[in-house]
Amino acid sequence: MQPVTKINTESALRAVPPTEVGAHQAPGRSRIWIGLCIVGLVAGGAAASFLPRPSPAFPSSDARPELMLINGATQAAGAQLVAAGELGHLFHSQGAGQPWREAAVAPQRGSTLTQVFFADRSLGLAIGHDNWILRSEDGGRSWQEAHFDAEAAEALMGVWGTARGPLFATGSFGRLLVSEDRGKTWQPRDTGLGDRHFYGIAGGGQQRLMLVGESGLVARSADGGQSWERLPDFYNGSFFGLIALSASDNGVPIRVKDVGTV
Repeated sequence: MQPVTKINTESALRAVPPTEVGAHQAPGRSRIWIGLCIVGLVAGGAAASFLPRPSPAFPSSDARPELMLINGATQAAGAQLVAAGELGHLFHSQGAGQPWREAAVAPQRGSTLTQVFFADRSLGLAIGHDNWILRSEDGGRSWQEAHFDAEAAEALMGVWGTARGPLFATGSFGRLLVSEDRGKTWQPRDTGLGDRHFYGIAGGGQQRLMLVGESGLVARSADGGQSWERLPDFYNGSFFGLIALSASDNGVPIRVKDVGTV
């Protein structure tokens, strides 16, 4: 028979080393505290980003004519000159070599102006982006808004007319606006010429008009702009303006110009 081994229970239990609870739990607590600190920093930064902040103080600045992009200029009453440019700014000068002063514009939309035109010594029109049309009755020293349509996002680029009316403004995508009340109100008119850009318009006696535009477009009207006839294409480029040289009983000779060519 095999001898029976007696196990001393008390000795066996005493041989097991005691568990060091504190030493094993310390790293876990450190990680928790680090995580809480990170969460706190993130939450604090997020809350701070929504707090109101004072607007930064910028020094006041004036528009400087010599630094502005000027898109159009014309002569008003006498020797007075008027120029239109970017950010809705208009300037006037008493004549060549005289200083330029900024004209008052109300309201100031900040849209780029492309052309300025005077129907007589006092009545002026300035046109630009967003179908913006400004009107002046004091020779260009002050301007008031007559038409604006930011949703259309179209640029007007040509303007012409007489003080007795009608007045015309042409623009992108076949846009033609007409005023019968000295530029106070404007209505769109369909030319039937499609959606090419109209860059310029001019006319003279006997209700004869011509307009020019994109891709060699040249059209004429013999009834004051009620209907238009397109001339056969003779140039592949775009025409950006035209000038009525004189008026006669037999018609209105008009010179068409493209970039760099007259």
